[in-house]
Amino acid sequence: MSASLARPVSASLASRQGQPAAGGRASRTLRAVRPTLPSFVVRAAERLSERGLRSAVIGRPLWADRPGPVVEARLLCETTSQQLHALPDVVCLGRDAAVLWPQPDGMIELESTAGQPLEAAIGGMPWTVLAIGFDPVAGEWLDPVGGRADLDARRLEVTPIPSAELWPRAGLAAARLTAELDLAATESGRGALRACAERWKLPLPGAPLRFELDALLLARAPATGIALLRETGLEARVVPGAGAGAARLVAGSSADLVDRWSAWLLGTRAPRILARLRTPTGRARAIEARLAYQPPERSIALRTASLRRAVQRLGGPEALHALLDLRHRQLAAEGGAPPEVAARLARIAELAESLAAPDAPPLAWSGHDVMQALRGPAGPAVGRALGYLRERVARDPAGNHPEQLARWLEEWSAEQDDAVSARADDPEPRG
Repeated sequence: MSASLARPVSASLASRQGQPAAGGRASRTLRAVRPTLPSFVVRAAERLSERGLRSAVIGRPLWADRPGPVVEARLLCETTSQQLHALPDVVCLGRDAAVLWPQPDGMIELESTAGQPLEAAIGGMPWTVLAIGFDPVAGEWLDPVGGRADLDARRLEVTPIPSAELWPRAGLAAARLTAELDLAATESGRGALRACAERWKLPLPGAPLRFELDALLLARAPATGIALLRETGLEARVVPGAGAGAARLVAGSSADLVDRWSAWLLGTRAPRILARLRTPTGRARAIEARLAYQPPERSIALRTASLRRAVQRLGGPEALHALLDLRHRQLAAEGGAPPEVAARLARIAELAESLAAPDAPPLAWSGHDVMQALRGPAGPAVGRALGYLRERVARDPAGNHPEQLARWLEEWSAEQDDAVSARADDPEPRG
């Protein structure tokens, strides 16, 4: 079984075995009596039983409020890792990792109990709501620490875990569970998380931690989980420098990992955090590009060429809109945007819409016409003038005729002359 989710049974757990099963009554959250499992999961458990291996379903398929069909499931097997790896048709992910067992209708993830009985391994989960299993062959619930009652009460409670080595991922799993299942951590649960933050030591395996954080961000209430991480000191360990309003920004973002990671990492040393968490290269680049353009009112010039470059680097118009939306929400949380900032953001959005406008008519003037009007040679000024005229035509297509283009160009040329004069008169040294 995964080291991040299991431990040997402690004496304190054994002391609870004489107590009545806290999950014995019908649960409003877990399916009572017998869960409705996909047939491919039941068949897989039966095939394991024929080989003499007892197994139990654990995790999401047992949660009734998990939407959509179950296309994957985890089976905990009362065996060793070596025996699991010897099964036919399995895909081994590593010597000590779980194995995948493809089925015609879905995917089974197999984990071993490391030779322990099922009840002991399930009871060794870090949180009681995880310490629940169902044996599809025997038709029996396995609930050694009362996890069904805690889940029914929407309560996140810790199980007795003597090994501190299990805690980095288990601490993040707590935040993910609160966000997925609308749980409230007990005082003992919060204490365990604070202790986890205090004994946090680097380096830690980044990918397993990122899996938990990705699941947290895609949960239906990510702000709840992030608030728990902040309260217990764990956020400072995994996302150091995150702002106080990060949870609200994440909650207001679309359910997309780039959008939500960008909101969480705003104002942090994002490249270092993403590298430490072994974030996939494409996603990391998209997040870093989006953060590099914050704040957009300072990073994006009000020119078509500049905006085109920004759209290309960000990955498309949708990414630009997400960038602007994040900035608007950030400013709203800070009390509102100053008028000049709001006007510049609106102008960027307006230019973006003009870029996306289909079938833009060709400009009635060529570069040669602009050179004649400016009475100058070819050069960068001609390109800037053409860009300005295209922007004006995009906003006012009726003006796309030589007479109006000449008037617009005259206005633009006067603005350029004024800008040059202002720079010449400015005594402030530039450098």
